[in-house]
Amino acid sequence: AGTRFYGAGTNLKYYLVYGNSLVDVTPIRETVTLANDPFAITNGSAMATVTDVAHGAVVGDFVTYSGATTIGGTITAAVLNQEYQIVTIIDDDSYTITLTVTSDTTDSAGGGGSVSAAYQINVGLDTSALGDGFGTGTWGGGSWGTGTGTFVDTDQLRLWTEDNFGEDLLFNPRNGGVYYKDMTASVQTRGVNITSLSGASNPPTIARQVLVSDNDRHILVFGTNTIGTTTQDPLLIRWSDTESLIQWTPNTTNTSGSMTINAGSQFLKAVETTTETLVFTDITLHSVRFVGPPYTFGQTRLGTNVQLIGPNAVVSTGSITFWMATGPLFQMYDGVVRDMPCTVRTYIAEILNTAQSEKITAGINRQFHEVVWLLPVNGSSELNFYVICNYEDPGNLIWYYGDYNGVGRTTWLDAWFETTPLAGSTDGYIYSMESGATDQSVTPAVIL
Repeated sequence: AGTRFYGAGTNLKYYLVYGNSLVDVTPIRETVTLANDPFAITNGSAMATVTDVAHGAVVGDFVTYSGATTIGGTITAAVLNQEYQIVTIIDDDSYTITLTVTSDTTDSAGGGGSVSAAYQINVGLDTSALGDGFGTGTWGGGSWGTGTGTFVDTDQLRLWTEDNFGEDLLFNPRNGGVYYKDMTASVQTRGVNITSLSGASNPPTIARQVLVSDNDRHILVFGTNTIGTTTQDPLLIRWSDTESLIQWTPNTTNTSGSMTINAGSQFLKAVETTTETLVFTDITLHSVRFVGPPYTFGQTRLGTNVQLIGPNAVVSTGSITFWMATGPLFQMYDGVVRDMPCTVRTYIAEILNTAQSEKITAGINRQFHEVVWLLPVNGSSELNFYVICNYEDPGNLIWYYGDYNGVGRTTWLDAWFETTPLAGSTDGYIYSMESGATDQSVTPAVIL
């Protein structure tokens, strides 16, 4: 209908932004019916303990209750039947929430026998946690005094990828499910896992990125599970049949399929250009192109020793792709992989907080022929600094840098449909950049 929507992902939720409206479309992980009287309350406290066997929740998760009945005088059905954020995990079968009012009674079991709990997908971290051991994993999720030995999704910085599927939206939390938002439904309707779509045949259950190949209309997922298993292969690429959300089983009547990236140990990022999809591993760069039946897609290795510093540290104009590599080293691809001469490289290397390199974000400002990297520096865990390269004259790159005076930028979207670029911020606002001497907020709604 001509309405512009933006997807906005945070470590807690996923939103649609349009105009001055903000709509929570975070998918539901599961909806369960709780055992009889699952709430326990204490007189004089707003804290409530909720019992749900094998709840699968982590601290910070959101859950919405329905069907609960009044407990005492102040804890009414209206108080219980709403969305709450989980405060603490007691054990695998119970957790606590903070009610909107203080209880006037003590009751170890209440709420009735028909309480339903709809859990949104697990939240992620807002900073990178490198390695395993103590300090990672969920509190109470393992044996006391024992560090975690493996990562799970909630141990990691929450990063999102998304792409248009026609007028609809596909989005994916890194190392999570692939979700679909049908825009013919109500704007308020939440996204759903593609595994739940009617007729879905072997859809991916986990992925590091989702991307729609614009020229041939295949959905590609990267770092995904093999068919028939839930095991994630960090180098596996799978794609659906053309124009299909649900057909992921290869056969002679469709073009769905898969291939394994032929170098590197793990997939990092895929970027679509005007002619190909560039795929970065931890040490290489590949070109993935549509080649038609019977293989559908083919791959060509473009370069080795290409060590992308973070999944979001790469951006493309369509014809030129820029990225920041470890070192730090700035590189580009315009048919050939090459290093970018950088006059501020040594200074950036000295101040960069490499522990938070997963947060580094690249963006394009076409109006001024600029590529911008948002960086965490001087010990900050947030993106409080920028380095910009003007690429208008490829033989004379111009570099400059600065800081955001305490309110960093976390994302960047070029001025495709707006008059200026849009940038997310550490204060929860979305800002209109290049708007005079000071930044102007484009929406008063603060994102959680």
